[in-house]
Amino acid sequence: MKTSFTFIIWIITCLLGLAQERLEATLFVNNETRNLVIFKPSGIPPPGGYPLVFMLHGTNQSGSQFYNISGWKEVAEREKFIVVFPTALIYCTTEGIVTKWSHGNTLSLLCPGDTLRDDIPFFYKMIDTISSVIPINSKKIFACGFSSGGTMVPKLTIKMPGVFAAAACGSGNLDSKDSMQMNPKVPTWAIRGTHDHNFIEKLGRPCPFNDTSLAYNADKINPHLGSMGLSSTYKKDSNSYYINYTFTEPLPNEAPTFFRWSIFYGLEHEFFNGINYLSNIPNPPIEAELFWEFFKTASIINSTDKGQKDPSIIIFPNPSTDEIQIKIPKYLDSPIKSLQLFDAMGQMIYSQTIHSMDEVNLKKSQFGKGIYFLKLNNSSQSFASKFIFN
Repeated sequence: MKTSFTFIIWIITCLLGLAQERLEATLFVNNETRNLVIFKPSGIPPPGGYPLVFMLHGTNQSGSQFYNISGWKEVAEREKFIVVFPTALIYCTTEGIVTKWSHGNTLSLLCPGDTLRDDIPFFYKMIDTISSVIPINSKKIFACGFSSGGTMVPKLTIKMPGVFAAAACGSGNLDSKDSMQMNPKVPTWAIRGTHDHNFIEKLGRPCPFNDTSLAYNADKINPHLGSMGLSSTYKKDSNSYYINYTFTEPLPNEAPTFFRWSIFYGLEHEFFNGINYLSNIPNPPIEAELFWEFFKTASIINSTDKGQKDPSIIIFPNPSTDEIQIKIPKYLDSPIKSLQLFDAMGQMIYSQTIHSMDEVNLKKSQFGKGIYFLKLNNSSQSFASKFIFN
């Protein structure tokens, strides 16, 4: 394995515990030099190792550019995880000489004589190299991408089975040429804007901000549903600037999983960072923050599905039209236990400290219709489950 000298120096400083936040590095993969930028937060590694997020840029962009503009490094410093910003290879396409990731859409745009190279070994090499010297939590590796990167991300979840805990696509989607059975299933969230240039070019106008957007985006949504073994049944939640369509109903003989497709009103072809979208309102949304909250929730659910779920945590009735009761296992008794509730966006909407209780009641009138994720903690353990208010 070949690595750059600067990468080796960075590894040494990490082993010595020195504060190193940013590195431009190179790896040699399939006879080509590949570039990446790594962000490491200050402080000591969290218990279990650092979560790891990949941020994949769009067409004719770079990892270095997204290091600066995506908002991920700011979230990573606050939440203490590592972010990797790799750079795609350069291709001759009908869009010009540009950087692009190796997915089906790029293949369809290649100039005669150019060849699509495989990016998958690059991602395995990045994970292996970083985790060999930095404590990485292998159950908390996530992939996020924008545009061409957003189209590459779901391909990664298919071609690298068991690696990623969750995935997020900004202004990108699984290309039909890459659609095949995903096993194991990876919770995925895809975001599109009504004013994305793709809609303007194809429709001559913005995408409708209503349920007809599903029909306009069927070619983008269906590859995900087919790959993940999900039916077209969805639940919807919305506000003035987004509509979320959440698909969780598996087809017969398929494992349950989670796919959300969202349309954001007025969003252009941008990875929104608090400056380039809704900047006129207090606390404008930041895509990296939304996706990180989703990743955290998906990680809880995944750990539950892989056998850490405690069978004595009972939620009933589930689904419910009015109220649920949560039975807390006796062996979790400790002076203080905490209960946290997350909505379908991954935002924590409720928390409660529990003293000497073994049952908690939650009412639909408090929270409204939707899918909710429950996390129960004591001083040494954490358990998760989900429920639905119809």
